[in-house]
Amino acid sequence: MGVVGEEILYSHGKLINKAMGLPEDSIAKVRDLQDQLFAVIKENADPAAAAAKVATVIAERLSRLTADERKAIENMQALAEAQTKMLVSPWFRHFLMYDPRPTLEKVQCPVLAICGEKDLQVDPKLNLPPMEAALKKANNKDVTIKELPGLNHLFQASETGSLAEYQKIEETINPAALEAVGQWLAAHGVGK
Repeated sequence: MGVVGEEILYSHGKLINKAMGLPEDSIAKVRDLQDQLFAVIKENADPAAAAAKVATVIAERLSRLTADERKAIENMQALAEAQTKMLVSPWFRHFLMYDPRPTLEKVQCPVLAICGEKDLQVDPKLNLPPMEAALKKANNKDVTIKELPGLNHLFQASETGSLAEYQKIEETINPAALEAVGQWLAAHGVGK
């Protein structure tokens, strides 16, 4: 990643929901909910306090759903509990606020950063340019950054990059990704 986790999560939400065919107003509602939830996490260092506030926000949102929307979410209570648990976890809190750029600005070893063009989880257009800029700021002279055409987050050939495609794709990893890594390793004397 090349930007703060919160930016990745906003991008991820928008791209995934677009790929699922959600209308713009629904995507805006998801973003609004993310804004509320992320604010709660950032403002409440105590996990128990954050969990209580997150649960309140989620319950309020669920109460606004239509009967059809509620029907689409089979077990709303279990969903709300799982979402709350994930949001208040130490990992999520760290990811939400972590900015990789200060660390990347110190990296002096050779770097290969690859990303699939159709990656909806870590958008290459959002992440690769700041990553490259941070590595340049480190005066790192050995940086290779590649966006691999047609590949998703798992480096598989993909039509849309949608998570729904993951289970349908039989390819474990695309040969283009293996070739990019293999060529980089060979160029750096690994495996000789």
